[in-house]
Amino acid sequence: MMFNHITKIAVLITALFNYVLLADGSNAIVTPESVWQITKKVADWQINTFERMGEYRGLPAKRHSWNHTKKYHDLEWHCGALYVGMYEWSTISKDSKYTDWLMNIGNRNGWSLYRRLEHADDHTVGQFYLKLYEQFGQSAMLEPTQKQFDQILEKHSSLKKPKKHWYWSDVLFMAPPVWARLAKVTGDKRYLDFMDVEYHKSYDMLWDVKSQLFWRDKSYIKKRETNGEKIFWARGNGWVFGGLALMIPDLP
Repeated sequence: MMFNHITKIAVLITALFNYVLLADGSNAIVTPESVWQITKKVADWQINTFERMGEYRGLPAKRHSWNHTKKYHDLEWHCGALYVGMYEWSTISKDSKYTDWLMNIGNRNGWSLYRRLEHADDHTVGQFYLKLYEQFGQSAMLEPTQKQFDQILEKHSSLKKPKKHWYWSDVLFMAPPVWARLAKVTGDKRYLDFMDVEYHKSYDMLWDVKSQLFWRDKSYIKKRETNGEKIFWARGNGWVFGGLALMIPDLP
């Protein structure tokens, strides 16, 4: 139960920080009610502007290939991360409109994962699918994810030299919680074993023992700032922490 509270607190804190970044700098007193209201405001804004998300991209499209002015597909990781938080908020708010919104996203996409079979980013939406499956028990919410992960396991077992699936830090938010949750809801330990092996591969490759931080990916291990300091990606380490908060409650 404690870890469930940690997850929900993390979601609330994230929403609060997002709001504070846009605030006027006043020293408002933070209370449970003020956190509730801010989180509700963020969740409602996200729902109300979801179909117009391209209007809020911020940076010019030419600067980053991923930064475009069109709406992202419902199943891309950008949206998947939103659904993770929205589900947690739905359990706190007790307002069915947030659950209904998530149900609509799942139904209109056939509860499928995104395009690439093995790419962790395209598995992110499976997190909220499986949460809703736990809540409502509808097989349609489970079957596409399970079928795709079974294909990955079959392909993985046929390789003489299994490849590394997760080789960048934010991947540890995107995929491991889905594998752990699938093991929990199906009772099939194969999914948990796969997650455990792949997670350790990523950890061994990206964890810097001395700094106690994760590298963004292998390409950063030898890079240095002009002052000689190592280069770590703050958001990437945040992804890892968030992934743990989501996954730990589902571990046996």
